[in-house]
Amino acid sequence: MTQSYPIGVLFSRQGPYALLGRDAFDGALTALGEVNDDPAFPFTLVPLTGEPEGVADRYQAIAERLIAQGARHVVGGITSWSRKEMIPAMEKGNALLWYPCPYEGYECSDRVVYLGACPNQQIVPLLTHVIPRFGERDFLVGPNYI
Repeated sequence: MTQSYPIGVLFSRQGPYALLGRDAFDGALTALGEVNDDPAFPFTLVPLTGEPEGVADRYQAIAERLIAQGARHVVGGITSWSRKEMIPAMEKGNALLWYPCPYEGYECSDRVVYLGACPNQQIVPLLTHVIPRFGERDFLVGPNYI
């Protein structure tokens, strides 16, 4: 019998980030399916899903539920606030969050695998393109919603 491992998949497929969340959710399920279909892997990954509907206060509770159901790895979060809401659950449950989106770059947690680029990986290449074309009197504008 093949060993199976539960993997949490926690993306909002409803609410303000639904378009991004649905794509990320579908991508995660596709990746799990590809692993499961590959005979080289002697195990099966079983998705455990959660739907926070884009409400920040729901992420931690859902992450805790997924961990309680046996997930030691959770893939999820589109926004920084969703990631920050899940970190306490990861710490408490000795689990690992796989965060696939860009982030600010100032946070560091041993309970998070940061897969997205941080600002210096995005902005420095952008500035090497912009400054020669538009000059050095540029500025960046962004939200601080956390």
